[in-house]
Amino acid sequence: MSNFTNWAKAELERAGLFKPDSDYDGMLGPAMPNTELKPLRFYLHRDEDESGVSGTGLVAHGVEFPDGTVVLHWCVPGVPSGTTIYTNIHAVRKVHGHNGKTQVVWLD
Repeated sequence: MSNFTNWAKAELERAGLFKPDSDYDGMLGPAMPNTELKPLRFYLHRDEDESGVSGTGLVAHGVEFPDGTVVLHWCVPGVPSGTTIYTNIHAVRKVHGHNGKTQVVWLD
């Protein structure tokens, strides 16, 4: 296992998302597939910025694929953008929801 893989699993464990499971190689359970059989678009809307980095309002665009996989792309002006892949939307909410201060807003 690479140093990056070990680091990533440690970060997921710290966030409460790493749960060893032989079927999913330690990721957060099975994805919950959407029934549309097409990618669904959403954005993250943040009401309060706890970190002081991402600001408020629309902070990221996302897509949920039919198998439940989620891709999230940050779009905060003045901050370098980044794109991350998550096992499912529950993982996105766990990491970025900030106890209800950030909502997933579905476009499709």
